[in-house]
Amino acid sequence: MCGISIYIEERNEWVCKYDGAENTNFEAIKGGLTDAFKRAANSWGIGRYLNKMNTKWVDLDDYGNITDAEKIILKTIMLLK
Repeated sequence: MCGISIYIEERNEWVCKYDGAENTNFEAIKGGLTDAFKRAANSWGIGRYLNKMNTKWVDLDDYGNITDAEKIILKTIMLLK
């Protein structure tokens, strides 16, 4: 669970919106907390554009770097836009 509070001066009060998420398959606890934070932010209208972004998962080598094959694919995608 994550909550984001905003102070509304005209009403002299804090308003909090909460949301939650399950643990993820990758970095289970951190992933779940991150998802909950994003969902709470979305309920305030923060970062809604992120849901519309095209994303691509890439393979990493043993050192956490994008593989050469993935770099070629990403460059190709960027050229098509």
